[in-house]
Order: sequence, then C-alpha cells, then structure tokens
Amino acid sequence: RLEQERLEQERLEQERLEQERLEQERIEQERLERQSQAASRIQRAWRGLVARRELRDRRTRAAVTLQAAFRGWRVRARCQVAAMPQLRRRISAAYADARRNPERLLLARARSALRFARQQLPAPAVAQQLADLRAGTSHSAKLCELLCSQSGAVAALFSLMAGCNRSLPHQHIVLHSVQILHNLIRHSATAASVARECPVKAGDVLTDALVSGAVVRPSPLQQELVKASACLLASLVSSAAGVSGGFALSRRAVVRLRETRDALLRRAGLEERRLVSQLKASGALLVRVEPDWVLKRSANQHMASPITAVCYLCELLR
Repeated sequence: RLEQERLEQERLEQERLEQERLEQERIEQERLERQSQAASRIQRAWRGLVARRELRDRRTRAAVTLQAAFRGWRVRARCQVAAMPQLRRRISAAYADARRNPERLLLARARSALRFARQQLPAPAVAQQLADLRAGTSHSAKLCELLCSQSGAVAALFSLMAGCNRSLPHQHIVLHSVQILHNLIRHSATAASVARECPVKAGDVLTDALVSGAVVRPSPLQQELVKASACLLASLVSSAAGVSGGFALSRRAVVRLRETRDALLRRAGLEERRLVSQLKASGALLVRVEPDWVLKRSANQHMASPITAVCYLCELLR
C-alpha cells in the first residue's frame, strides 16, 4: 500500500510538472504572437506615414507646378504679342554690348561705383552709383568678396553715411549704403571681415540712421531705412560675437535703440502691438534674418515692419 501511495504521488507530481510546462509554452507562444502583432502594427503605421509623406510631397510639387504654370500663363497673357520679341532683342543687345565692352560688366561697374562714391560728387550721382553697387552685391557673392578684400571699402561706406544729413538725397545714400553692407554680411565668407573692419563709430552711425527714420509719420523710404538699419545691426551683433575687435555697440546706442522701440510701440496700432506680443511669447523674434533687398521684401515675415525689426534687435541685445 505504501508503494502504491508513493507511485500515485509521483504520478501526480509528473502531471503537475507537465501542466506547468504546457502553461509556460502557452504563455511564451502568446508573447511571441503579441510581439509579432506589435511589429506588424508598427510596420503598417510606418508604411502609412511614409505613404502620406510621399502623397503630401507629390501634392506640394503638383501645386507648385500648377502655380508656376499659372504665373507663366498670366505673365504671357499680360504681355503684348510684339513685346516679347522686343524684350528678347533688348536682352540680346545688352548681352552683346557687355561682351564688347568689359566696363559694362557687373564687377567693373561695381569698382567704378565704389570709386565714384569716395569722391566729392553731388548726392544724386553718389546715390545712383551706390544703387548700382547695391544691385551688384545682391546678385554676386564674388563681388562681395572682392569688396571685402579691398582695404577701406567698409570704412568708406560708414564714413559716407556719417557725413550725410536728413535730406532726401542723403537718405537714399544712407539706405543704399546700409543695404550694401547687409549684402556683404549675408555671406559666411565675408561676415567676419565686415564685422572686423567696422570703424569705432559704426554702431552710432547705424543707430543715427535708424532713429532718423523712426519719425511720427514716416515715409516709405524712412520705413525701409529703419528696417534695413535694424537688420544690419542685428547681423553685425551676431557676426561680431565670435570676432575679437571690430563692431561694438556703445551703451548710449543701446539706450537710444530701446527708446526708439518704446516710442514706436507707443505710436503703434493695436494689431501691431498684438503681433509683437505674440512673436515675443512664441520666441519667433529670435530667429536669423535673411532679407532680400533686390525684391524689396523680407524673406522673414517677422521683419515685415519697422516695429518688429526694432523689437527683434532689442531682444537680441538683451
């Protein structure tokens, strides 16, 4: 009887062990199935994300293509039939004239403009030469490097601005000079050189230009002068951060800039104040500015008005 009881206990123990083994196998199989299902779900989600991105990219490309086609059709529709051949003939004639006369090329005209800007000429003539130089530096990075390689070019522009008053021709001279300097500092190869070659009073000169345009009822020229000066000051401050010597803003200039900002905000409307508050809250004012001076517009929408430009500069100086 004892032997039978022992055998019965062994049989029960074996059955228990067998049940535990089967239970563990079942749990392991369920775990593997869950892993397989999770991997399948992740793969499906990833494939869906990739497909949606590709669809969005295709839609974007299609929309851009349609917009480009529509713009081209609109331009062609507005042009007269005889205007396009005439325009092609004018372009061909200008190209042939530039090939025959090397002094009509962009680099040659820029050198001539810089040479005339240093001379004592009437203000309208100097403004026209600076306008040519501004257009050249907007289109050519090599021209910007050439100007920075010439000793005294940056200092000459600041000296020219320092001798200007608030008359209309002189405002054109200051605006073109500021835009030329900003075109020079936009390129990484010339930014440090421009910040290093700035004279001691460069910050005061640019601050005077900015303050002169921040009047009660500014003209479009004065508004553009405020924006251009603020953008150039912001770029100079950013470029001079890692450069020893060169550009630096005095305490008086910083105080004047903040006073100008406060005055602009007091005269601003509700919508402009709300825009500045939203930009400050979102941190959008602290972004790099890359304006396009050729098209007379800013690639950054936060620099679209003098108020936001000056606020951006003051936020950068904090």
